This record gives sequence, structure tokens and C-alpha cells, in this order.
Amino acid sequence: MKNNLFLIGKSTKNGRLEIDILNDKVYLNEQEICLTNTEYKMVKVMLTENRVVSREEFLRRCFHSICVTPQTVDVHIVRIRKALGNKIIETIYNEGYEIRKEDKAESER
Repeated sequence: MKNNLFLIGKSTKNGRLEIDILNDKVYLNEQEICLTNTEYKMVKVMLTENRVVSREEFLRRCFHSICVTPQTVDVHIVRIRKALGNKIIETIYNEGYEIRKEDKAESER
């Protein structure tokens, strides 16, 4: 399977999903998506890492000193899915979450 992640200047793109790191914006099909600061950080981590991200890693990288439970990550994932569509983020059982690869998401439409 080819890697569908593209780095474009200060933006990162995976198929239909793009993040503008300079302006802290997320686009789906070239339409800006409104996300909270935490949701933006979570999408940024998944897109830039291009791999499965565990709840613990989200807590470490996106919530810093805020005292939250791992279930807080799940709530934010639900909100991100609502904004981006259910097929963009894949749950990997007992591991975490990842942005679906473009060709896999396209084949499931």
C-alpha cells in the first residue's frame, strides 16, 4: 500500500483531508472544518504522525497538564468524526485511532 500523506509547505494532506499548520485550520474536500483547539491538535497529531495514535499519546500531546481521563479522548474523537464524517478516523482495537488511508476510505464509500 502506498503512503498517501503529502507535506505541502506548512500543510499536510491525506487524500481529501488537509491541515494548514501555519493557520491552524483543517479542510475536508477543500472546505474549512470548524474544530475546537483540542480537536485540531488531535487531528494534527494523527495526520503528521501518519500512524495509530493511542489514547495515552493523545493525553500527553494534546491535553498537557489538564487532568482528564482516557475516555475524554473518546469524546473528542466522536466530535471529530461528527465534523469530518465517520469514515475518516479508524479505531484500531486495543491500540488507538488513525486517519484512514485515502484508498481505503475511498473504497468504502
